Amino acid sequence: MKILPLDSIKAVDSKYRFLREIDNSGSIALYRSLSTSGILTPVVVHDGHLVDGFARYGYALQEKIGSVPCSTLPADTPVEKITDIVFHEVNLTENSSFISKARWAVFATGLGLKRSDVCDLYFEAMKLEPHERVLRKIESAMTLPTLVLDFCHEKNFPMKKVLALTRLPVELVKLVFSWSDKLHLTASIIEELCERTWDYLKANGLTVDDLKNNAKVNEILNEDISPHNRSNAIREYVRELRLPALTAISNEMDIIRNDMSLPPGATLSWDKSLELHEIKIELIIKNRADFPVVVKNLANPDIADGITELLAKL
Repeated sequence: MKILPLDSIKAVDSKYRFLREIDNSGSIALYRSLSTSGILTPVVVHDGHLVDGFARYGYALQEKIGSVPCSTLPADTPVEKITDIVFHEVNLTENSSFISKARWAVFATGLGLKRSDVCDLYFEAMKLEPHERVLRKIESAMTLPTLVLDFCHEKNFPMKKVLALTRLPVELVKLVFSWSDKLHLTASIIEELCERTWDYLKANGLTVDDLKNNAKVNEILNEDISPHNRSNAIREYVRELRLPALTAISNEMDIIRNDMSLPPGATLSWDKSLELHEIKIELIIKNRADFPVVVKNLANPDIADGITELLAKL
């Protein structure tokens, strides 16, 4: 253990500072303990960067204590040992928000931890499936704007709801989230507004700026009523806008289906509200010998292309 001056330790800009604050404003009990007993547990430093002990460092900074006891990790300390220290310090569990879990995964890979180790060492503790495909979904979610990620974290959106937002134009998602100070927004309402306005914009060849400048939308947003009532009003208006769009999209999908040359006994359908991102294929088989023929016909590339087009409409 060494005694190191505070100005020799990178804390605010530490590459290991994950979800931790420098000050003690959120921990009165800890501040009282440090005031009574002093800093008994050394902070942990690696390559000049603070790894553990941000609250203790913050206390020393606040009280103008010039130096702190410090445990310095060797330069060749394996990255998995350092991430282990940070992980247990921030105390991520199954009850932590999906965004916190996602940020941890990206943070750990950014430090150089192997992707397989991120999955194997930490996902199970956070009640995530320890698989590469989950890590890829997390990385996709983390491409969302910070404004969106912070809101999803605050409202504790589940992974499914966050991933649904990645399938929509980012400018549209940003616009809907920018209404959060005027509307009462939940995960379901956000998903509804984003998906339904996107249907409307696509069907009418409009842009997100057209929605942003829509006079009726702005009238509702600035109306002198409660956020809850504004939410209901804008949802109703979006439903009215979307009805013609639904009809147009359904007609386009019917044309695609009719051009697919489905084999006899095969029918293809979808949710007419266009709210479910799925296509249903049903088969009616009367004779056992017909089954391999129908399956072979379904493998036709034209049918696969048609299904791809239909899914793109949903």
